[in-house]
Amino acid sequence: MSGAFTARAAAVAAAWPATASSTAWTSGFVPLQDLLVVPSGLSDEQRTAVDAGWFTLDSLLPAEAPSGEVTFAGGAEELPLIGAADAYRLIDRGDPPACEPAQGKRPAPSGTAADPGGSGSDTSSSGADTSSSGAGGSCTRLPVTGATLGSVPLRTSRGDATVPAWLFTVRGLTAPVARVAVAPASVAEPPAPSLAPPDTASAATLKGAQSLARVAGTAVDYRLGVGACDEQITPLVYETETLIVIGGSATSSAEMCTEQLVLQPVSVTLRAPAGARPILDAQTGQALILKP
Repeated sequence: MSGAFTARAAAVAAAWPATASSTAWTSGFVPLQDLLVVPSGLSDEQRTAVDAGWFTLDSLLPAEAPSGEVTFAGGAEELPLIGAADAYRLIDRGDPPACEPAQGKRPAPSGTAADPGGSGSDTSSSGADTSSSGAGGSCTRLPVTGATLGSVPLRTSRGDATVPAWLFTVRGLTAPVARVAVAPASVAEPPAPSLAPPDTASAATLKGAQSLARVAGTAVDYRLGVGACDEQITPLVYETETLIVIGGSATSSAEMCTEQLVLQPVSVTLRAPAGARPILDAQTGQALILKP
């Protein structure tokens, strides 16, 4: 293991207990996973559309005020929830760029009348999922045909929890897209550690983890932030009984290179299952978010 990485990871581990002593971390609702839970098996165009928020409303949404509990390992707690229309507004973030639709279809016009959220999104009853990868890029739209209140498993600062979520049925997808229903006022951000940046000597080779792709038992898949000309990319892990620090190293022999961050998929195997241990970035010391 890289000596620079080990020293940095040890510093992150030493700083974490003070960071994690906040009331929110120990007894609040601090998600360590994206609040939009996406089904598996999406095409590249569908995933792009989900991430960009290219939803259209093709149905009325439930109007009743929801109630529910978040179930942690230590028990259930009732938290205020948002309604389906508010949850929809959080996932509907715009329209796809203009492009040539597939199979001769035309994207439905946006801003039609039946948008209960007032977001200006397309609510045409045609709601067809039109896709293309023409010169204008993907123009996939995701027509929402209904919503029900259910639940999803979610990583949190207090371990895996079962959390109320609005499950949006989308035409063309085999499983719903879920948006956590806990009211934003009750959602706390992971705390920021008080930690100096890596020293200059190690900064050139030390690479930070950007997000988690999968945590399953002793396997951790994540995205390492590297440069476009980096070589010998190596994922690295440091673990204690209470936390996990991940990052990596890389070298570059290029005298000139474009300045861009490349997300390199990498994996590490832990000595013991991750369980409820936080997984921290070696560069920043920040708790990493799961974004499958």
